[in-house]
Amino acid sequence: MSYETFLETYKEFQQREEIVLLNDHLVPYLRDAAKQFWMITFISKQDLWWNCRRDVEDCYKSGEYGSLIERLRVHRGANFDHEYSSGCLRLENFSTGKGEVLLQTAAGYDASIRSANLASFTRLVAAKLGLNGEK
Repeated sequence: MSYETFLETYKEFQQREEIVLLNDHLVPYLRDAAKQFWMITFISKQDLWWNCRRDVEDCYKSGEYGSLIERLRVHRGANFDHEYSSGCLRLENFSTGKGEVLLQTAAGYDASIRSANLASFTRLVAAKLGLNGEK
């Protein structure tokens, strides 16, 4: 299997796993939750996909994942709020267990972009918790 084929196969497998986990293991409980709640989908490893961020965002928001979230939103009505956020918790190449680099961090994804996106996520959580940026 070529390098490119492996990366594409791996990406498709991971995306499928996310859908299975959301649809089969999370949504059934969220549909029947007694109380109002909110959910944030945090799309991580932004350092690896920064150069195709519009495609990644579209995959989550307009793809099967987004459809599941939207059906949950319709079912729950005002008792459910959902936001998307993305960032990079750990800046690191995608490597094999033997240290072989399969995918390098994106050129141009620097500390200021990482910090800004993590700050945005933090503000989102604080706002949802009613903290308004206060400790």
